[in-house]
Amino acid sequence: MPPAAGDWQGIVARPGSTVRLEATTLRYATTALTADRGATVEVHGRILDSTLGIAGTADPVDATNVYWGDPSGPAPIGTGVPFTGSGVVVQPWIGYR
Repeated sequence: MPPAAGDWQGIVARPGSTVRLEATTLRYATTALTADRGATVEVHGRILDSTLGIAGTADPVDATNVYWGDPSGPAPIGTGVPFTGSGVVVQPWIGYR
């Protein structure tokens, strides 16, 4: 069976934790990265083939310079892997014009 979105749950940043991912590829998750309020989160790299890229209640979540699977960016802005959360900063992404 080939890998698919939802094959694993993803990474969860709990309150008080710090997650910093550089040059990292997250794939095939239900939610690649969940950032709870009170966590410090920064991710740069690629988020691909996941149901949801980032679910952020932490404020802010630095998700700049990420490739979301499409140069148009993450959904709902573009057609790449979606994100949710008003504190998730995605611009500029890889492919951003």
